[in-house]
Amino acid sequence: GLTSFSSMVHLGRLRSGSRVLVLGGSSATGIMAVQIAAKYGAARIVATCSQRNDELVKSLGVHETVNYQESNVFDVMSRRSE
Repeated sequence: GLTSFSSMVHLGRLRSGSRVLVLGGSSATGIMAVQIAAKYGAARIVATCSQRNDELVKSLGVHETVNYQESNVFDVMSRRSE
């Protein structure tokens, strides 16, 4: 939890309205990062995970998932920002 908290709040300056991308959303650190982002009021939380863990990470507050086994997350995200 401390790794996620320090990275997101202190280094990433997470605040209400932030957009967050969590790589490995179903890992222990990723689950904590998702919960922290949701608690801080992130406007958009996107996480990578396998299809098997899609519902798990969405139940934690993720708005959208990217299946890393089928898509390159960086390609997906760059297309969305165009």
